[in-house]
Amino acid sequence: MKIYLFVSLYAVSALLFFNIIPGKNADNTVTKISFAVKNHKIIEDFASLEESWKGNLTYLDYESGKPYTMLADVEIRRIDHTNKFLLINTYPKERSANSKDTISISEDEQSINDEKVISRTEIPENKVQIITEKMGNDGNDKKDAVIRKTYTIGTSFFSIQKDVRFTEGDQWIKRHEYIYFKNK
Repeated sequence: MKIYLFVSLYAVSALLFFNIIPGKNADNTVTKISFAVKNHKIIEDFASLEESWKGNLTYLDYESGKPYTMLADVEIRRIDHTNKFLLINTYPKERSANSKDTISISEDEQSINDEKVISRTEIPENKVQIITEKMGNDGNDKKDAVIRKTYTIGTSFFSIQKDVRFTEGDQWIKRHEYIYFKNK
């Protein structure tokens, strides 16, 4: 009995340590085990972006099917030491498009703006790539789709790419991409 209890406590401790979360059926039997992504650096990643950036936005015009590029600048500010960041978007040649957005990171760093964090990967050139996904709709006719955002963060480079995959298809479409360079 002592050995079984020790092994059980050890197993439970391992599950908690590695953040392994078992799923259960209505009859309390385990159906799956999923691993939650531990991302205790995402807030730091976004905090490193606090300043002004210059770049452009390229988006897919669904009516023409062609990409359109325009100048786009952003100033990023952390909101009072919270997990929220204000993005002040300015479009030098299309001032009517200027806007403000907020990036909100959950306390456990498992989601960004209610989009599940799929991965956080350190990539070459001292950059980090964060990928999120959620179900939503897109396009002029608001079709159901998986929406994926890829944030690439570097010391002098920052981008946000939005891709969509409509539920009736299997092809990813690049909807838009913001590419910024540090304002010198």
